[in-house]
Amino acid sequence: KKELAASIGKCVFIDPGHHDILYCMNENSIVENKRTYRYTSNQTAIEKKSRKLRKLCENLKPDTVKAAELSLSGHTFSTVN
Repeated sequence: KKELAASIGKCVFIDPGHHDILYCMNENSIVENKRTYRYTSNQTAIEKKSRKLRKLCENLKPDTVKAAELSLSGHTFSTVN
């Protein structure tokens, strides 16, 4: 309860976005002394190593699978038949 009482009147502004997954700014932030935190989609990709793994999977994919994917890409995927 003491922590809650101490936080009365204090706030942090949070803006979820597309490029910045999370952008936080302290209420006391001013132009000369910005107090912000950004968490970007690029930072997430680096942490998960998703780009590196995607390239690795693409390089290790057999030629028969690549050929099948190429032939299937010419068809619409929304058809039932």
